Amino acid sequence: MQPAKKELLTVIHQQDIEKVSESSKSWEIKLTNKQSFQVKYVLDASKESKLCRMANVKADDNVKVLRSTVLSLPQSRALIFVGEDQGEIEVAYLHEVVPAENNLFVLKAKEGYNLPYRVALGQTVGAVVSYCAFFKTSTDKIDLRVLQNELLMYRSRLLPCVDISVEDKHYSSLQRIFLTGILPLNQKEGKLYFNGQDSVKLADVKEELKRLFSRTQLWFVDHNPEYLTLKSTISLLKFAAFRGDELDKEIEQKWKKEFGFEQDYNPERLISKYEFAVLWDKYASPFWVKRSQNGDAIIR
Repeated sequence: MQPAKKELLTVIHQQDIEKVSESSKSWEIKLTNKQSFQVKYVLDASKESKLCRMANVKADDNVKVLRSTVLSLPQSRALIFVGEDQGEIEVAYLHEVVPAENNLFVLKAKEGYNLPYRVALGQTVGAVVSYCAFFKTSTDKIDLRVLQNELLMYRSRLLPCVDISVEDKHYSSLQRIFLTGILPLNQKEGKLYFNGQDSVKLADVKEELKRLFSRTQLWFVDHNPEYLTLKSTISLLKFAAFRGDELDKEIEQKWKKEFGFEQDYNPERLISKYEFAVLWDKYASPFWVKRSQNGDAIIR
């Protein structure tokens, strides 16, 4: 006998909510047709925050957005929302999206903001609520990287740069590397740039790589170039990813055909930030080194 399939979504038409009340571990939602539902999490996305008023909860919007250029490094690692409106890029990190109290999430309509911005914000808050419901957990136990990966899988934008298109072949890799904090972004006239053609200065990536991959400290004992070449990058990758000399040949073979890099494969030339990001995401996966929710501490 086949087990009954459990519905993942129930849509109720032509009914209104009559009452919202809190019990010890859940919320009770009563409809005008007298149906009643016991739920652990509530997301009030109504225009006038009707559910909050019924529940006697202050209806302040729990999503606090910031301008992308004021983010600290830890905050940038914990980003779960990026939205653009009228040329301004705004962001939010995990601690600014969680509900103020009692598993009641609030998402007020952003008056005057464009539709893509509001859709992206709704997707972010919906993902947080869904995470808690699916894993039967509370917001303080959210695994930051798992949540971010879910957002990336559904094509959320988490890279607040204006010079990288979402249509880029390696956009997902660039987003993941940005969320690690390995490669610094450049700021100009109030906007952030990836500047993928720039060379990679060792001083910019050294300390973060040492924190993420302790074995790389052995490499840095014997190597201290000002800028990384393709050859030195692959050598460093071998320490981080526990790979042997076969990695040189593999990268050479995939350079044009799979990676689609514009410049020819030449181990002696300086590697670009774009190439560096793609190779490190592909072969070392630094994104999956666990972080605390504030994006700062590494969980060992």
